[in-house]
Amino acid sequence: MNRTTLILALLSVFSFTLCSCEGLALRNTRVKDKIEGYEAFLEKYPDSTEADAFRARVAELRFAAASETATAAAFREYLELHPNSADREAARRAEDQLSFEEASASGTAESLQAYLEGHPEGSSLDKARELLDRVLYRERVGIHELRVQQINLANNPDGPLDGWAVLANVVNEGRRTLKVIELHVDLLDADGNASGPDNKWWAVSPNLGAFPTPEAMKPPLAPGASRAFRWTTGDIPENWTQKAGIRVTDLRFEY
Repeated sequence: MNRTTLILALLSVFSFTLCSCEGLALRNTRVKDKIEGYEAFLEKYPDSTEADAFRARVAELRFAAASETATAAAFREYLELHPNSADREAARRAEDQLSFEEASASGTAESLQAYLEGHPEGSSLDKARELLDRVLYRERVGIHELRVQQINLANNPDGPLDGWAVLANVVNEGRRTLKVIELHVDLLDADGNASGPDNKWWAVSPNLGAFPTPEAMKPPLAPGASRAFRWTTGDIPENWTQKAGIRVTDLRFEY
C-alpha cells in the first residue's frame, strides 16, 4: 500500500468514526429530549444536519417550561433567548398579560408604572392606568381623629363591655367623588406591627353584598366631604396594645 492509499484509508476510518460518534450522540440526545442535552450536542456538532431541528426543539422545550412556570420573568427570559422562535408572539402575549396581573396583584404605584413604561403597546394599558389612578388617589383619603374604645357589641348601654370599636373620620381630600372606600384596620402589637386576623371594612360602599349595608355608608363621598367610620370586633389578639391603625386598601371613583 502506497502512502497516498494509506492516508485515504486513515481518513476514511477517521470520518467513519466521527460519523459513528455523532450518530450515537444524536440518538442519545433525541431519546433524553432535554434542553441541556440538545445544547451540549449543538456545541459539539454545530454543523450537524440536525442542528436547526435541535435548536427549534430547545425553543419548544423552553416555551413549555415558561408556560408551566407562568411568570412574566420566565417569558421575558424565553424571548431573550429565542427572539425569532415560532412561539414568539404567544410568548409576548403571555408576558404582557402576566406582567399586568403581577403588577395588579402587587397593587403598588411603582409596579403599575413599570408595566406601563415597559409595555407601551400592551393589551391592558387602560386597566393599568385606571388602577394606577386609584392607587395614587389613596393618598388623598385622610384618616382623622382615630380612636379606640370599649363597647357593648349588642349596642346595649347597660350591657357589659365585651368588644372594641375603632373609630375615625374619613375625609376625601382630593377632587374626585368616591363611591367606594375600602379600609383595613390594623390592631397593633408592642412593636407597632399588625396582629390578629385580616380586618377589612368600608367607609363608603353602595352595597356590601352578604352584609347589611348601613344607610350612612351608601352615598358617594364628594371632594372635601367626610364620613364617620366605625369597625367593631370581639376577636382580639393576645398581644394587642389597644392601639390601631387604618389603611386605605382600595377605592372606586363615581363617574
